[in-house]
Amino acid sequence: MPTFSQFRRTFVPGSQVHFSSLPERARSIQGLSAGFTSRLIAAFIDIALVALLVLGAWGGWEALRYIMSVFYDLPTAAGIPLLIIGYVLMWLYWTWSWSVGGRSLGNILMGLRVQTNRGENLGLGLAALRSALSVVIALGLLWSIFSRKNKSLQDIVLGTEVVFDWAPLLPRIDMTFAMEDDPSKQDQK
Repeated sequence: MPTFSQFRRTFVPGSQVHFSSLPERARSIQGLSAGFTSRLIAAFIDIALVALLVLGAWGGWEALRYIMSVFYDLPTAAGIPLLIIGYVLMWLYWTWSWSVGGRSLGNILMGLRVQTNRGENLGLGLAALRSALSVVIALGLLWSIFSRKNKSLQDIVLGTEVVFDWAPLLPRIDMTFAMEDDPSKQDQK
């Protein structure tokens, strides 16, 4: 990265200067297929978000029952219904996230985007199928460890891919500088 004095010596007044907020190390992998680890971390972030929502709603419901009831029985763990609600919410969350922009919260934090093999957004139908496969066959992600193209089972079946993509989230800054000559040098002319 040049210093300001180096920049000033080489700068042509009136020309465009482009700043990239994308880190230097991330530029080399931008657009490449994401590997198992980054995809797994993104999935864990999404699962934790949905689990917090389900458990928070259940806890709120139990608190409301406690407040409204004179005789309150301690809650029993409603594992299966909560699990089913969690699976349905996970499916809805991923369907919505992937159909709107290819990104869930986990994907945003990891710099990932789900897209078709042609680089297009999934659309509602394909996103619903992919999220259903991801929820039902979660171990399909393990296939990305063995795939040369880092594709999960869901990606292979549906023609999708997960790529590193930070650019749409980061602003592009275009600035035109009009630097004046140094006043001390003008006196010498």
